[in-house]
Amino acid sequence: MSKWNNTSDGFPTTKIPVLVSDGTRIYAALAVWVEADECAGWLWEVMDFCQGPINDIGSYCCDDDYQFEYWMSLPEPPQEDPRYEES
Repeated sequence: MSKWNNTSDGFPTTKIPVLVSDGTRIYAALAVWVEADECAGWLWEVMDFCQGPINDIGSYCCDDDYQFEYWMSLPEPPQEDPRYEES
């Protein structure tokens, strides 16, 4: 079972979808490391559910206003159920 991780303890692997929270709401997001103009740091790209599925990294928008305190790995997708296999 996944647990909530505090961002002060570290960030998830870059460009891997995770759940994030600001302490009130929960979103799907990606952590990205950005280096520009002599500064570097972590930014979050937040999922736009109108753009595609949660595992499509092209469905995320980056913004330095996103400030999340917690993140959690997504659960593994369910295994194929043999009851639903096509014959």
